[in-house]
Amino acid sequence: MAMVAKARLLHRWGYTSLLFDFRGRGRSDGQCTIGFREPLDVLGALDFLRTHHPDLPLAGLGDSLGASSLLAAMAQEGGLRCACLEACFATLEEAIGARAPRRSVKGIARRLEATYSLPILEVNPLEHVRRIEQPLLFIHDSLDWCVPLHASRRLARNAAGSSQLWVAPWTLHTRAALMAPQEYQFRLGRFLADHLG
Repeated sequence: MAMVAKARLLHRWGYTSLLFDFRGRGRSDGQCTIGFREPLDVLGALDFLRTHHPDLPLAGLGDSLGASSLLAAMAQEGGLRCACLEACFATLEEAIGARAPRRSVKGIARRLEATYSLPILEVNPLEHVRRIEQPLLFIHDSLDWCVPLHASRRLARNAAGSSQLWVAPWTLHTRAALMAPQEYQFRLGRFLADHLG
């Protein structure tokens, strides 16, 4: 529902939005793969937009797993003019460590690699961002216990193109739009206006 509220905000500003459920989320079939296959969903959404609106300038907006998947899709192909990413982890291994500090991160990583037949390094926003030249706005929620602040700092610092980082004060994971709405709207609105027109 948080993305619906963001889409309403974008509509008020005159932007068109496409919202979709990742695999295994909402009404979509399949199973969540915590970043291994979700970039394919983003690429499918981009293909849909290019087919039905070939002249529309495109930007991306994602948070948490959505932000990670958006970066992976952007690293595979261009096509977006810019992207806003909230609460994006730097690597999946670090994200697992933040959520399961008492468990064996290496053991969980091995199980994930066996399940999806891919190395865990495939889900690596820090590596993806080095191949993205489009402007990026990173938002980090200051009270986020899921994603440490150094993740957003590293992502912004390592981006191939221009990047900005806003640390939203007193906000929880992916809640900047709800808990700091005026500043969120100002920063997102200005970023989109600068890069989409």
